[in-house]
Amino acid sequence: MFWVREEAATNAEIDLVLPFAGGVLPTEVKSGASDRLRSIFEIVDRTDAKLAIQILDNHLTTEKTQTIKGKAFTLLNVPIYATGTVLELVERILAEL
Repeated sequence: MFWVREEAATNAEIDLVLPFAGGVLPTEVKSGASDRLRSIFEIVDRTDAKLAIQILDNHLTTEKTQTIKGKAFTLLNVPIYATGTVLELVERILAEL
């Protein structure tokens, strides 16, 4: 599943919305390093998501961050080669939260 918000001059889209533990995991796939998280911020603000995933060509990291509106969440940055382990990584991260 994916998510799209189409409003005048403020489109946003999330590549994958994974159901997990009664909630959702917003997941973005990036083709390069990017610090633009506008779509993730938008869906985190609209849901009860406390964790979001970004799949990109980078290292495995987690970071505590917040949306522009100030809602705190954890961002899990997953390198492309580890995509098959996303749910295992999420379970490990959530156990630590």
